[in-house]
Amino acid sequence: MLLLYILQKQNQKNVNYNLPDWDIDILKNIEYSMDDLTNQAKELIQNTHLFEKIGFDINKLNELFNDKLIPFFKELKQQTVNQISQKHKSGKISQNKVEEFKENVLKGFYEKAFLRDIFIKYFKSYEDRTKEKILDKIDRIGITTTDDKGLFFEKWYMLGDGFGKNYGEEIALLEELNLINKLSENCEKITLKDFENTLLTFENLEDIVIFASNFTVFQFSKSLKNYKPKWYKNVKQLDIKGFDGWYDFKDIFIPIFCIYSHSIEKQFLILDKNNVGKLIQLSPLNEGENENLVKDFFYINVQAFSENNDLMEQFIKNPPEWLKNFNREQEQREYLQKSVLIQIFERFGYKKSSENFKGYKILLNN
Repeated sequence: MLLLYILQKQNQKNVNYNLPDWDIDILKNIEYSMDDLTNQAKELIQNTHLFEKIGFDINKLNELFNDKLIPFFKELKQQTVNQISQKHKSGKISQNKVEEFKENVLKGFYEKAFLRDIFIKYFKSYEDRTKEKILDKIDRIGITTTDDKGLFFEKWYMLGDGFGKNYGEEIALLEELNLINKLSENCEKITLKDFENTLLTFENLEDIVIFASNFTVFQFSKSLKNYKPKWYKNVKQLDIKGFDGWYDFKDIFIPIFCIYSHSIEKQFLILDKNNVGKLIQLSPLNEGENENLVKDFFYINVQAFSENNDLMEQFIKNPPEWLKNFNREQEQREYLQKSVLIQIFERFGYKKSSENFKGYKILLNN
């Protein structure tokens, strides 16, 4: 009402107002509020009896609301949107937020890196060579993508709690896929009816381990009655990621691990844990890359386009397909000014037990 009273006293039709340089929380609050206030104004104008009682000229209500108040709300919202956009483009990323991001990447990775945990804790077949020079050409696996720069601001309207875990989880799934494919391609194919006879070919039943997916564990449990899921009462537990239960064969309990990979979705693998091969961790760095960007055994680089002109021009001159969705160069620049380039890589090798590897795979139907 006070604002209406002030606007009523002004002679000019348009309200001139310059939005101060405000905190992002205030700006977002204004942006979200303007549509509600506009709708409330459209309802309030209908109450002519109220305005007449408190001294307003009801003959000028339409002018007051439609020519002054509602345009003022729209202009205030537009100024707010413009100021937020400018802060988004010009703001600098926080190195504290970058470090938080890296920690979350690691957290997400280790929560989902089941095969790695099995190689280290159960197979005890892991070697760290991250400090050695890479002699053989082994490609890195990882992610190169862009994300919203605001997530790396010290203060912004988007919540960034836990941001980075999703990237770590994605890397873990890539690693699972890579490793399970290498194991599977070395396994001999058998049928489900040959399952127990195949177990008898192992010299020591206690050396057998089974890998499966959620789908194949379910199919496995329907087909074979001696499956003991980990949630059964009094079933012994293994403190290893992916452990799902046991297969009781001749009073020997064979561990079953559930692996989250599409490549093993309709198959399960039977392996000799003592001759499964070795996971070898290598340096994630390519020639000329900064060692300070290594976290644990990952190369993690977060760069703001707005703070790296060379990077900006590289993408503008040779735009990837997703950037071409913006037709004009100015639109491309504005998008990149609000974005960061995220690169996360690791490098590892798998060394097969050349002569003693023993493995079988069973493919299941739907």
